[in-house]
Amino acid sequence: MRLGLVAAKPTDAVTYGLLPAAARLGLEVFLLTDEPDGHAGALARARLALRWYPPDVWLYLLAAQWRRVAQEEAAVESLAERLNDVRDQLTQLSSIHATAVAWRERHARTRFLDTLRAWSSAP
Repeated sequence: MRLGLVAAKPTDAVTYGLLPAAARLGLEVFLLTDEPDGHAGALARARLALRWYPPDVWLYLLAAQWRRVAQEEAAVESLAERLNDVRDQLTQLSSIHATAVAWRERHARTRFLDTLRAWSSAP
């Protein structure tokens, strides 16, 4: 579990209370502060408690996370291309539908006129 803390000014409650207690509980603590020197002792203890991977393992994990981000970007680009294809197909279907409706109306009108002509020429 990670614990994030924003502490603009160093206070005893954070420096001597919260940070050591979190380190004893095994919580990861990251501290955002304007004055890191004020929390130096507790921060150093927390950093020491959190150093469980060697630096090359951290670099490997970081590279793996960036690779995962790159794969997600490629997936988004692929999805955008597929959406463009679907949009084009919908546009084609819309024009086909409009043509079919126009043909049906014209055919119905022609059939109606043929029926009228047949009635008018009947004896």
